[in-house]
Amino acid sequence: MFNTSILQSKFKIPKPRKNYVVRRELYQILDQVPDYKVILIQGEAGSGKTTLLSSYISDRKLELVRWISLDENSNHIFVFWRYFLEAVRDQLGEKGEELIHLFDENMQMDNMERFLPVLFGEITFAGDCWLILDDFQVIQDSELINTIDLIFKNMPEQLHILLVTREQPKVYLGALGMEGELLVIDEGQLKCGYRDSMDFLTNTLGLSYSDQVLEYMCRIAEGWIGGLQLLSLSLKGKTEEEILTLNFQNRFSDEYISREIFQVLPEQEQHFLLFSSVFQYFNKEMCVELTGEDAKEAFDSIIDRNLFVICVDEMEGMYRYHGILLEYLRKHFAKEDIDLQRKVHKHASEILYESGDYEESLNQLFLIEAYEEAMDILVQIPQNSIFFSYFCKVPIEEIYSNSDFAIQYFFYHYANFEFEICKKVYEKLSRESSSGDLGKAIQCADLFVNESFSYSDIRLLTMEEIDSFPINDTTKAFLLVKETFLQYYKWNIQTAFDYLEKADSIWKKTGNHYLGFFVTFVRTQIYEELGELDLCMELYESCSPLLNDYKMLKLPYYVGLIGVYLKKMQLKEAKEAIEQAKQVTSREALMMDLSFQYNVVEYECLTEDYTKSSAKVKAFLRSCLPDNCLIGSALIKYVVWNHSDPECEERFLHDFHRGAERGNEMDTLLVYAKLSADRGHVDTGIKTINEILKSARKNRNKNRIIEADLLKMRILSREKEEEQSKESRRELKNMLIEVITYAADSGLRQPFFFERGLMQEMTARYRLELEEKLEEKEREFLHEMISEESSSNKEHILSERELEVLRELSTGKSNKQIADALCISLATVKTHVINIYSKMQVNSRLAAVNRGKEMGIL
Repeated sequence: MFNTSILQSKFKIPKPRKNYVVRRELYQILDQVPDYKVILIQGEAGSGKTTLLSSYISDRKLELVRWISLDENSNHIFVFWRYFLEAVRDQLGEKGEELIHLFDENMQMDNMERFLPVLFGEITFAGDCWLILDDFQVIQDSELINTIDLIFKNMPEQLHILLVTREQPKVYLGALGMEGELLVIDEGQLKCGYRDSMDFLTNTLGLSYSDQVLEYMCRIAEGWIGGLQLLSLSLKGKTEEEILTLNFQNRFSDEYISREIFQVLPEQEQHFLLFSSVFQYFNKEMCVELTGEDAKEAFDSIIDRNLFVICVDEMEGMYRYHGILLEYLRKHFAKEDIDLQRKVHKHASEILYESGDYEESLNQLFLIEAYEEAMDILVQIPQNSIFFSYFCKVPIEEIYSNSDFAIQYFFYHYANFEFEICKKVYEKLSRESSSGDLGKAIQCADLFVNESFSYSDIRLLTMEEIDSFPINDTTKAFLLVKETFLQYYKWNIQTAFDYLEKADSIWKKTGNHYLGFFVTFVRTQIYEELGELDLCMELYESCSPLLNDYKMLKLPYYVGLIGVYLKKMQLKEAKEAIEQAKQVTSREALMMDLSFQYNVVEYECLTEDYTKSSAKVKAFLRSCLPDNCLIGSALIKYVVWNHSDPECEERFLHDFHRGAERGNEMDTLLVYAKLSADRGHVDTGIKTINEILKSARKNRNKNRIIEADLLKMRILSREKEEEQSKESRRELKNMLIEVITYAADSGLRQPFFFERGLMQEMTARYRLELEEKLEEKEREFLHEMISEESSSNKEHILSERELEVLRELSTGKSNKQIADALCISLATVKTHVINIYSKMQVNSRLAAVNRGKEMGIL
């Protein structure tokens, strides 16, 4: 974007005019710049601020100078700092491209205060650097001003910022003044004395009037160098006697400029000036394309006469009008026929677009509220921080006429956690486009922002349908990501990956960072579900360096990372990630926040007594999923596997049989299979598990294969070994080997949380077969997994009350004696005994006591 000569003009030091006046007193003040952080040069339009600096730089042959010519578009936090980055690119060394790329993908206000110190920490100077911010009076935005105030406090010693402005800037300079870090050149100092005024008229402008006329001009201009130039432009065709009668009291008035300067120009030049004033910068070729061949002669005449024209880039032939003349011309252009104005601005936009200056092209369109044309450009060009500011300028009621823009608008705001905007956009698109391509394309996109989204009636889009939509590739990629998520939910895993790979290829081709966010986010979710934890961690590690600069990545990063740590049973790391996530979670990020709460409860289930964790699961279901507990099946497993809450089990079965919306299908089926087997419906349980295994093996889902195998092993092992069929024993052995193989490969340990007793029993039973079949890596994993049980987690196998009952059992007491000792009913004792047998994978009192001793809890 910044490679065109037009946009580079914003960073060019204006060329001082020939025979400029050397303002020696002001030069001596400017010689002191290296002693100050900030230099304020304040004076009215035409007071010579820009000329003073450009001539001083030329006279002193300064090399380390960076110049930014600001305009109304610069009054935006992303735009201003993007210009700043470009201006100091060379001072960033090898980090330059990386930081610019980082900034373009960091479009959140909240992160600016963290990004800017990092930026200034990377800037290095070979000596004192002058950063000149010309026309600083345009900076009015409060958020932007806050960031500039922050930098004044932390800027490098070798950087000196010069604020060139017509009025007192909004930034706070009081502290700098008190600390002796502020140098001021005010309007009074900028006024020319008699000697400099005469020098300007005779040597710079080359006027040859009598001393009386020249002295008169100096007197009425009152040291205002812009006034001297205005007077000189109004002398054409006047005698000395007429000049001596000029009245210059209303020097800023349109009337004076119109009567004395503009109206005396040929009509061709007047026409040229009005039309070319729509450009911030221009050269001869641009003007000819805008106004026709006659522009060549008018252009040359105006440049030759130096009619308030500033040379920005002599090599490229690039110029801009002085602020005094530009304000006059634009005010009068605005009086032209409205249709003509629109036509000129649109033509100017086309010229600028073809030259590669997309920003100025867009600015022309926004000036006339040509939103349709602006949206067409925005969905085609590479995205960065500046163009995102234009995205936000399009009124929301206008976006629906452009399918590409509306869809990208939705996803961009989602990535910035602006969910209310997303909901509003989705509702209107769904309502007004239900029967067309846009309605089809956007369907189900509310899954990202609607906490009560229903998967029951979703209609999946085929790749061919998406390709047929009249939208561009970037927009198609966003739809592919959305469909990836839906295909994954429906367990069409290979299809989901096909969609994701196509979206990924578009991301890599376009470099659209929002698209990259969605591709990465969905890919990590699928990898975690499949048990590909190493691949998952690689993606998170690649994102880790960017967290301080990407607000949109933080919450999904930490929530995803917690999930992986829990699956690996790296509980210390999970706890640290939870604490970090707490710093970024918010009510606005409801869907992601719900996932975070989910992870917190799961962490507590893995680290706390089951009585406590069961209560927290119930509280979570009650507050977050009051109407359907199936969506929380992954947490309900912790209740069901421990038989710690019959009421919760009944609620699950009720929701399951009434056909309630399911969350993760696999989790729901696993819980149903477990409850069925526990209640005597073993065939139903086994049948359900076999369905899970069929799907999991088809999709190479290591996570679900391990979980389903372990549950099936638990059910089959309830039979006494001598009563098991040869087929059952063979199946148990094969499942044991499969479980260990996949777990060792993926690092999955969480599925074994409830099954360490089972694994110890099975390992002992099939020790010889395991020695023969397992690789060394797998044997090491098995040994670590079984032996790593810490004393804190051993007691968690049983609730506190169940542990009390087990201790009474070990003394040989009967159930009635235990009831009396613990002051509970006989029925309650029997329930606890059943739970103890189930959790410890035993079928007698003696076996329970022996297992308790093995585990170190007796």
